Amino acid sequence: TEYQQQHFVVTTSPSAKTQVDTVRMKDAVQPQVALQESNIKDSIVFYALDLGSGINPNRIFVTMGNDTLDFNYNEPFISFKNSCIGDCRVKVSVEDFAHNASPRVFWKVFNKDSLFISGPYTELWDSL
Repeated sequence: TEYQQQHFVVTTSPSAKTQVDTVRMKDAVQPQVALQESNIKDSIVFYALDLGSGINPNRIFVTMGNDTLDFNYNEPFISFKNSCIGDCRVKVSVEDFAHNASPRVFWKVFNKDSLFISGPYTELWDSL
């Protein structure tokens, strides 16, 4: 469902016959990342979905504030240790094998008496 045909132009002369034997398809749809509901206070789990070329595990990045976090990718789940004390911003970005990047969003983590995560928020909203 994520593949679209790739258009190309063929120039022919009048009365010429042209046969095209190759159809090219391109994955042009961004992978999506969503928060997986979790009641575990010390870890956070996200769900990464791409129905085209698939998530490239070498192009997954998780940041909390200004820190890059270690994570575990067990398709389709991305999990990492919750190191937030107070209020933090989490970004989980992924790329598929067709080089489509996930939308640029972040989540807000509130970790005081209990864990609460809100979002996603667009990075554009954050700059207003």
